[in-house]
Amino acid sequence: MRLTTALRLILLAATAHAKVASEWLQTNHKEGDPPPSGKVDNDQLVILSGSDNVSRGSDAVNEPQPSSCPTIMIGTAEPDGDMDDGWKELPTVAGFDLTRLVVDDDANATLPYFLENTKDFSNIKRAVITIPGKARNSWQSANDMRNALVCAAGRESVNADMDAVLIAAPQWLSDKDVDAGAGASSDVWFDNSSYQQGAAAIGPGDVSISAYEAMDMLVNTFWNKDVYPALETVVVASHSLGAQMTQRYAMLRTPQPQDSNLSFGIMNPGSYAWPVSDRPDTDDSCENSYNSWPYGLDDNDTDAFPSYVTDALRNRSAIRERFFSKTIFYGYGLDDHGDGDTHCEAQWQGSTHLGRGRNFVDMLGDLEGGFPGLQEVEYVEGVAHEEYLMFVSEAVQRRIFLFDETAGGTGNSTNSTGSDGDGDGDGDSDGSDDGDDNGSAHQYVHMPGVLFGSLLVSVVAGLYA
Repeated sequence: MRLTTALRLILLAATAHAKVASEWLQTNHKEGDPPPSGKVDNDQLVILSGSDNVSRGSDAVNEPQPSSCPTIMIGTAEPDGDMDDGWKELPTVAGFDLTRLVVDDDANATLPYFLENTKDFSNIKRAVITIPGKARNSWQSANDMRNALVCAAGRESVNADMDAVLIAAPQWLSDKDVDAGAGASSDVWFDNSSYQQGAAAIGPGDVSISAYEAMDMLVNTFWNKDVYPALETVVVASHSLGAQMTQRYAMLRTPQPQDSNLSFGIMNPGSYAWPVSDRPDTDDSCENSYNSWPYGLDDNDTDAFPSYVTDALRNRSAIRERFFSKTIFYGYGLDDHGDGDTHCEAQWQGSTHLGRGRNFVDMLGDLEGGFPGLQEVEYVEGVAHEEYLMFVSEAVQRRIFLFDETAGGTGNSTNSTGSDGDGDGDGDSDGSDDGDDNGSAHQYVHMPGVLFGSLLVSVVAGLYA
């Protein structure tokens, strides 16, 4: 009996070889080797899975390489300074350039961002922009996303094309960083972490550009066909406070021609801009502000929005409808029980990262029109508030890196997937692990690639029986 053409195609797809060069495979390296992109410092070296050497068994913030990744991990740079007293420098990162985008022509003000320098731009089909957590360490988020992409290319169950994906990470400087010495004199900077809610820059000089306007400009650089002739999509995917900024930016982003080719990934945020006035919890101490920006869209608070939102776009109903029509995936670690945002307004949304996430998903499912058709949810087992372990989970890798599996088109899709990572955290957790989980969500389990392959072999064998 001959196999049908369709079945042959299924077999070929199931047995396809991973799209990763041999130089990225763990089998071709030893612990502490310089990375394929070249050694930069003593921290950015090759890390293998299962190392007994504590200093080299995980990267600079104790994130391990999961054993399911056949590829190497590159350690994270460790610049002078810290998030509390300010970063003293922006480090050189193996495989990335520190680029600057002019965001104010009159003042020649710039937004610094890390951009991969090992790719042929003419082959790039997708740009992935990731925003760091409250530590403002874009170099780590860029490195985490690159390591996750390399792993996704090495996993036959994901088989991402790493040569067609380009990673970028904007650096949002605070006043503390500028005082400590980080950045160039032209770089925009903000009051603490106010950039995540779209606030205006407070320097250099008289520059007052909104962080969301700067994000628009960064996204727009990738639509330049002279530089990226093959580009099809841009994904903004972030974790923790970076996910807060991503969600709020998605909420207020002004309508633009390329919106249908732009999607968002929101993972374990500390709080949300809630699109409806109802909340799952209450706290009397902020009953007059719980629904004001950046926690909601209070129809009576006309001055709460950042200057980015023009008068013509302040209609709350229109903002809600635009948000519900966007392509978004939400990712939640099922062990993420930290407090997250401790402000009173955030407590109306729930008491933990995961609790607020489940409440947000429930709210979307209770909308009059049902769960938004272009939005999906992934729950990741065995992961807490850990950026890299979220990025490296197969479900999230598919959403970020695969062109035919970007969120959208399947309605209220909630999935639970496993992870074999056991990291201790990503260094940007903004809460402790002593909260309760609120809300509920239906969970459907994805079939692992190995199980699918075994099932396929059984089907083929049956055809010959």
